This record gives sequence, C-alpha cells and structure tokens, in this order.
Amino acid sequence: MQIPTGIPEIDRRLDGGIQPGTLVMILLPPGADYLQLLGPGRGDRHAKLYTIIKSEAVMKQAVDRIRADNNNVDIQELDPGDTTWELSDEENPFDESVDLYFDTLGAIEKTLTTEIYIQMLNNLSENLVAVDSVGYFYCYKNSANSYHRTISLDIADLVIEVERMTTDGEMNYVLKLLKCNSKHLSGSDRLIKLGENKLL
Repeated sequence: MQIPTGIPEIDRRLDGGIQPGTLVMILLPPGADYLQLLGPGRGDRHAKLYTIIKSEAVMKQAVDRIRADNNNVDIQELDPGDTTWELSDEENPFDESVDLYFDTLGAIEKTLTTEIYIQMLNNLSENLVAVDSVGYFYCYKNSANSYHRTISLDIADLVIEVERMTTDGEMNYVLKLLKCNSKHLSGSDRLIKLGENKLL
C-alpha cells in the first residue's frame, strides 16, 4: 500500500507514495507555507493536524485558504509535554487511514526527556502501521535540542529539506530528499525543483 505525500514529484519518485508507519521530517526555512502539503495532491485521505504554536482557530483559517474542502482536515491543539496519547499501550489512539501532521517538532524535541522522546517516536510509528497511516513533522532546520534533533533524523524514514532559491527575481522552492529508507534514489532523484512560490 502506497500513501500519497501530496507532492506529485516525490510520489512519482517513490512509486506512488510512502508506506504506512512512515515518519516524515520536513526541514523548513522560516516562514515557509508548509500547509500547502495538505492540499489536493493528497486526494481524499483524511488528515489530523496537531498544532503546537498557533491556536486551533488560526490554523483553521490557514487551512481554509489551502483547501476548498476542509472537511478532510481535523485540527487539535497539542501540549508538547503531554505524551499520553502516543504512549498508550492499550487501544490504538489513531483512526484508520488518517494521516497525522505536527507543527512543529522543535517544541516537542525541547520539552521531552530523551527516553520519553525516543519511546514516543517508536510508538507513534508502530501505531501508524496498525491503522495504515503516516506521520509528518514540520520543523525549522535549527533545533533548540541538537541531540534530540539527531535522534529525530535517525528515526525518521523520510527526511525532506525545503530550500528557497531566487533566480532572476523569482523565488522558487527546492526539495532535497536527504534520507529515504523505502527506496534507493540517485543523486538527481533526490533534488526536486518546484514552481514559483509553491511547495506543490
């Protein structure tokens, strides 16, 4: 089973998408509009967005600008220090075929102890496999906790770095697939140039 990432060029390189249980890290420059990744390219898959920095109301307005059909996106505020929902050994806390999005990973990296943080990431991946879903973590390139960032990069199955490039006065995004556990990619397949001001 392949799950689309919402970025057509990545999905093409990965034979249609990524496997259930995949943890994706997206390394962003400040101000990048990562909510574009919740756009139509994901098809009709449902998404749950955990917001850590912005309020639920603010995030809803932002999602409304991206998707005409926002019924497929649920938004929930998350306390980065509360990991009870990730660490439950009882019933799986996630819904079938609902992909999870977190903004931003840096707040979670900063808050949790190393032992709890590693346990959270591993349990999250196992829970996502069970319900045919994937998890996305948006984060800025510099972390307040460099050791936890190293752990994040090690555990993540797919790491995408987003860079801005300005050519002839036009700003474009470039995606670099820094890590991909599911498929061997050549150097040229790891670099994706996108349109002006667009992540998609």
